[in-house]
Amino acid sequence: MAVRYRGRGGIAARIHGARFEEDWRRGAGDEGCSENCGGEDVGRKVGTGALTFPRPARRMHDKAYLAKVHDLPCYLSGADCAGPIEADHMGERLSGRKADDTTVVPLCKLHHAQRHHGARIFRTMTKLEMRAWKQRAIADTQRRIREAA
Repeated sequence: MAVRYRGRGGIAARIHGARFEEDWRRGAGDEGCSENCGGEDVGRKVGTGALTFPRPARRMHDKAYLAKVHDLPCYLSGADCAGPIEADHMGERLSGRKADDTTVVPLCKLHHAQRHHGARIFRTMTKLEMRAWKQRAIADTQRRIREAA
């Protein structure tokens, strides 16, 4: 394990690095961790030098939900828009994965293009305002689908 210590060179860095490695492999400093963590396994494998992380959840794909979204009017202007409704994915995408189908909002072709290409209404929003608007739009769409069923 290559540990760098700023300001310490030579033998001091090797001694402290070896002690750190030895303590870490023995699990020193973790006394009482099971009490602090509620007894759950936090995913560390002592002695292997590896950390394990939970596998990300699979993307939810629901064609029936998307069909219901396509039956709704445009979210921004209601029934005034002409043309086909497109499903705009507004959910968060993490680790290179696509957003779930349950986080779509119905937009007409014009408003969908404006949202992706930065129309002035979307450029004037801060990141926090945009996130709140997306969450509100997703919640309203899900509510409208539940009411239609």
